[in-house]
Amino acid sequence: MLHQHALSMANADTSPAALPPNHPDTMVAKALHMAWNEFGNREAVILFLHAHNFDPRLIELRQVEKELERISNGQTKCIFLHLRKGLRRLTRHPENFSLILDGQILVAVVHHCYSAERATRYQRKIIFEIVRRSTAIQNSFHLSLAHTKRMQQLFTLPGVVERFFPRPEEAHMVKTIREVLTKSWSIGEGDEEAEEIIKKVKMNPENYVMKWNDCGQSMPGKEILFGNEIIEELETMTNLERNNFIIMEKLRPAQVQNHFIFPNSAPIFNVAATPELGIFGCLLGNIEDGTVLQQFSGEAHQMKTKLASENEGGVWYGRSVYDSPLLV
Repeated sequence: MLHQHALSMANADTSPAALPPNHPDTMVAKALHMAWNEFGNREAVILFLHAHNFDPRLIELRQVEKELERISNGQTKCIFLHLRKGLRRLTRHPENFSLILDGQILVAVVHHCYSAERATRYQRKIIFEIVRRSTAIQNSFHLSLAHTKRMQQLFTLPGVVERFFPRPEEAHMVKTIREVLTKSWSIGEGDEEAEEIIKKVKMNPENYVMKWNDCGQSMPGKEILFGNEIIEELETMTNLERNNFIIMEKLRPAQVQNHFIFPNSAPIFNVAATPELGIFGCLLGNIEDGTVLQQFSGEAHQMKTKLASENEGGVWYGRSVYDSPLLV
């Protein structure tokens, strides 16, 4: 809405054809409300489980809470709970496996609002044993695994994408997916291509990026390394430590001219920028038999833009800003 208002003040076209509608909060709220209805208990609550009191996403989730109140006509109750407090306040019923808060409140839906690296190993273990094994409807653990860098790397291997789209009529889907996959390699102990790709990296480090694979035993000091940083890190790493990282081909995205407004600094006008577009969707289904009850798509997207001179982006780190696509 902020971008739409700014563009309208500049007399720019803000029609849906030029500025695509974007309602991620409403989409997530509709999915959570449907899950709450499927649970079948009007007294049960929706639990937002998070790991950081100052996580910027909490602001967005409060908007989701507001949308839930609107959609349900005030019937749903939402509770925000820090992982640390959740370890003390959440229990699982020993007989029917219901998730219980404070010994009496039944939890219908759990929205896991944290990244794995923001939770301690003990917190992850307890949450898995109590929350993940309860009857509460929640984000798929498989989905959390699927979006890790390690899985992105595995999807580039021959036959992996085809495993999920095996039918002949799906061949075009496989081709489309492979066209957008970034080349990446595992460099862990025992990986056949590890030494070969490391040699290539040392010859042309500017063509590659080294990233933590999101599955390592411990979070590194720096998750993403560029250029000569990669070589310096590889020189000190053991083969076992290399298991925690992958090498990716460095992308060269198209550049556009844009304006930036960063907190506590003067605006920057007409500079080269690189945008990154993400498309969001929600799916409600039964993971045991594969049935899909409802799929929400085409309602939400997110664009983040950074200075073209910056290697690493990230709104949290102050290097990227939220943006909106303006179609011309």
